[in-house]
Amino acid sequence: MNIKKMTIFIILFIMAGLLIYLAKPSPGGNSIFEFINVDNIFNLKKRDDYTGLDKDFKYPRRLRFSIVSYSEPEKIFKKGSAIKEYFESSMSLEVKIVVLRDYSSLIDLLKVGQVEVVWAAPLIYKTVKDSINYNLLLKTMEGDSPFYQGAIVVRKDSGIKTVEDLKGKKMAFVDEASTSGFFLQNKIINDAGYSSLSFFSAFEFVGSHDRALKLLYDKRFDAASIGLLALNVAGVDTAELDIIAKTPKIPNAPILVNNNLDPSTRAKIYDLLISPLNHPGGREFINTLNEIDKFSAFIKADTSEYEF
Repeated sequence: MNIKKMTIFIILFIMAGLLIYLAKPSPGGNSIFEFINVDNIFNLKKRDDYTGLDKDFKYPRRLRFSIVSYSEPEKIFKKGSAIKEYFESSMSLEVKIVVLRDYSSLIDLLKVGQVEVVWAAPLIYKTVKDSINYNLLLKTMEGDSPFYQGAIVVRKDSGIKTVEDLKGKKMAFVDEASTSGFFLQNKIINDAGYSSLSFFSAFEFVGSHDRALKLLYDKRFDAASIGLLALNVAGVDTAELDIIAKTPKIPNAPILVNNNLDPSTRAKIYDLLISPLNHPGGREFINTLNEIDKFSAFIKADTSEYEF
């Protein structure tokens, strides 16, 4: 084999090896933890950082806190960063933010129980609360209210005034397991005597409230089913939109904790969330959440609220 052929052979061999390497699934690539990979974004500490901890250390070395990617990536990043910074400043541990792509991933995560704290969704908790190893810790206050509502939103220039006017139109839903982005709006359609499958000319689950609203605003859909708090989206002029229907009130997002978490850590998490003003950085933490999505506090909740 001459030098030229040998060189070509080596190059092809290297390229083939590179392709095989890139094609390999990342660790956990087939698991539910391959969502939005935030490990590097949040610069998590290594396990070796904890070798010198005091023998009386009471908390787990790592706390995994899960949130759903329900909104714009910038909001999710800011929310995760705020949670991580606040918890790590008050607890001697590493906080890992686990961001889920969708609500079905959240269901999978709750079933396997591989995170300690979950900022869940009302419908998810309602659906699986009797079959998971998590208990209700608290719920959020959103816009100074313990409840929120979903809505069906249209453009003012669409000529759509009622739910009946939506027949034959295109609807943007959020997710099949979203309370305020599908479940209750679909019930409105059902209660009017229709099925979404035949009522709309087309509908799509677009993944987030913000995206549903933007697609409506850009006239790619005739209507959007969203939570009312999602009306505050950059680049969308709400003066050009109309709300033609509202859902009944929904209890705000539940905060769940894994039953395997030791009582002292559970108590500390509860205190950090329900009494943030008593902890360093607590005021800034709540202010940040309020700026992102109008989450103003964490309050007591009861499982009976999630029987809507």
